[in-house]
Amino acid sequence: PFAKIGLPCIVVGLLNYTLSLGLVILLLWKSPFPKLTSILAIFSFYIFWQYSIDARGIYILGLLILFTIACLYETRHTKPILFGSLIFLLANCNVTMFPTVAGLLAVWFAETVIAKKTKPVFFIGFSISTLGFIYAAWQVGLILPPSDFPMVGITDNVGFQPYAML
Repeated sequence: PFAKIGLPCIVVGLLNYTLSLGLVILLLWKSPFPKLTSILAIFSFYIFWQYSIDARGIYILGLLILFTIACLYETRHTKPILFGSLIFLLANCNVTMFPTVAGLLAVWFAETVIAKKTKPVFFIGFSISTLGFIYAAWQVGLILPPSDFPMVGITDNVGFQPYAML
């Protein structure tokens, strides 16, 4: 989208570094983790190099949303719409977050039902996050793939069709 509006290529890098800085600030000042854990996470291979420098934007954005969810985890019962909206964004960030989102949805639902904190606002937030998960699965072709989508490498060799299980 940046090239279409005439911005130079460096804008993508600056956006990526800004997101990385946001993650570092979040980890150091707002995260529920001990400071040593936060510092070690910041200087780990994936956060320090792979997601901040090699990969452009998409993975660091997922981590930023994931750690924002971790920081706001205590408010999941009092602000379920915000919590569900963050899970919606995380589901649509990249495909590698699918298992994480599925786990978050399952744990959040189980905790809320067990704690008997199922208010109508919880179902709104949970519906938002579930719809985000379904929408992301539809975008990548796991649900109702288009007829011209061959799923190369999966259906050609072994005949496995994950969408047929739904």
